[in-house]
Amino acid sequence: MAFLELAFNLPKNNRVITFQKLADTCGIPLGHVEFMIMKAMALNLVKGSIDQIRAELTVSWVAPKVLENERIGTMLSKFEEWESGINGVEKLMSQIKV
Repeated sequence: MAFLELAFNLPKNNRVITFQKLADTCGIPLGHVEFMIMKAMALNLVKGSIDQIRAELTVSWVAPKVLENERIGTMLSKFEEWESGINGVEKLMSQIKV
């Protein structure tokens, strides 16, 4: 659950987690991290890619779960960040003369 929570709370445009961060967050030995990731992927709890050389996981999807008020607030702030980014791109595009 700590792994899923960590992945969920990362910004959508930067969901790269080091194996060391996962080991620290989940309280497991560094050598067990890759197995935990593969097990979570096999259970369709997360989707992504493993970079063994850099010892990193790039998460592309996290399984949804029951939403509490706090989690809904987190999602709202993520949507607001996304909207702000879209508005910035729209403003930039409107300033470009073609």
